Amino acid sequence: MKRALIFIPLYLSLTCSYAQQLDSTQVKQLSENARAKNNNKKKGVAILPATLYFTADRGQTQTLNINFDNTLDSPVQFKVSLTDFIRDENSNVTYMEPGKHPRSCATWLKLSNNFIEIPGNTIGTLPVTIQVPDSEAAISEMKWAMIFLEGMKEKVANQKSGNIDASVEKSYRVGVQVYQTPPTVLSKDLKMTSFTPMLERGQYRITCKNQGSVLLRCISYIELLSKESGEKITVYPGKEGKDPFKILPDQVRNIDFVIPDTVPKGKYTAVAMIDANDDEVPLEAAQLEIELK
Repeated sequence: MKRALIFIPLYLSLTCSYAQQLDSTQVKQLSENARAKNNNKKKGVAILPATLYFTADRGQTQTLNINFDNTLDSPVQFKVSLTDFIRDENSNVTYMEPGKHPRSCATWLKLSNNFIEIPGNTIGTLPVTIQVPDSEAAISEMKWAMIFLEGMKEKVANQKSGNIDASVEKSYRVGVQVYQTPPTVLSKDLKMTSFTPMLERGQYRITCKNQGSVLLRCISYIELLSKESGEKITVYPGKEGKDPFKILPDQVRNIDFVIPDTVPKGKYTAVAMIDANDDEVPLEAAQLEIELK
């Protein structure tokens, strides 16, 4: 079937929401509120924020906190380590030794400790400090890294298999992303490069690229307009859903959609959108004429 593809640059007035670093008072208040609401629910350990956003200039030092809320009755221990990471076009993550990736800031990060213990029913804090070198090269682009918090192995139970007793242990690892964006790095540019059908019925892919120098937090969707009934249907990507997803500078990103089988057969105008949730970044759109059989 013949399909027409049209790219449509759009400028809209949008509001942008950014995660904020919480101070100890805010963390304590949030934790107390959560405990009051969830005192009958399963206990555990909350770690926040999931991302640290540094904005240090050349030669500057900046400290942000990772906060722990342990609602268990027993203490928990974490081993703390640094690593580099990169995402591919399908958002798969590859990890590597700290300092190996050209965009790494791992070697600039200083941890107050590589081991932390949070007593039961206690709120704890792990300060993380970045020391940016005093050079133009250090602030010429955005940098990033990952902090891993690995729960120390805990013996859960002994299980018997035949004549063999097996000791069962559980462990877990949480990653806190770290982004360092110098105040002089400001360029924002998002481009949709393609909107194409895939082999299976109702499957489509948007490909886009962050051509700017800062992290973008995007949402994407497809608007279907039935040529028979005039009905409008919004389809969100299967992996990301309605939630914002990050695109790093210079990253190419594929966003895959599956039109549900519940959408009636027929001819549609399909308009693909990708929105950076930022007044300075135009909404990117492309249009296809499709038929669902």
